[in-house]
Amino acid sequence: MKPYRFTHLSGRCRSGGDHAGCIVHLVPTRNGSMGVAVCGKKPAAKSNGWSEYDDDKLTCPRCIEIATSEPLPEYIPAPVSEEAHVNKVKFRWCEETYTLCVTKDDWWVEDVGDMPERMITYANELALENGMAPPANLCAGCWKGTYADTIQDYQIGDIIIKDLELRKCPKCGHVILPAPSVEKVDEVMTKQNQLESKGAKRL
Repeated sequence: MKPYRFTHLSGRCRSGGDHAGCIVHLVPTRNGSMGVAVCGKKPAAKSNGWSEYDDDKLTCPRCIEIATSEPLPEYIPAPVSEEAHVNKVKFRWCEETYTLCVTKDDWWVEDVGDMPERMITYANELALENGMAPPANLCAGCWKGTYADTIQDYQIGDIIIKDLELRKCPKCGHVILPAPSVEKVDEVMTKQNQLESKGAKRL
């Protein structure tokens, strides 16, 4: 088996289309179909991984630079930041055992080819349960929807603030306030507390 392959990304699992597939990288064979090329490029979580077909020549500038350097090591492991901790979790899928690798920012499955959509969804949920930080837009209420910007009336007790900018999850309705809206709410509440305080003193 050759230690390296000239190949390209084969596209996303759902659509089969990926604009990155036109770039040919140098991929260590032992890194597997979801491994990292010598330039640092790796398939995304929902990618089919590297193509099963070999290409004729490299087109990635960084891979070409590394390939023409001497000496070229027989195997380049997947680059992981010194600060990154990889948590490996075993899981069963369709009577097979797989290893899920989880870092703070990403996840991948060792030695796997095509991943069905349900497997990707399950692996993503498992990664979130084992150390991966959720995306910034992921709903903290249901962990399924993503927040969308909206403008609507916002009620706190008996106070209604008109046309406040909010971020709301369309799946569960959970609402968070962006920083400018938090400041506006604080301002309204401060004024309300001052009015109530003055009213109490008159009594």
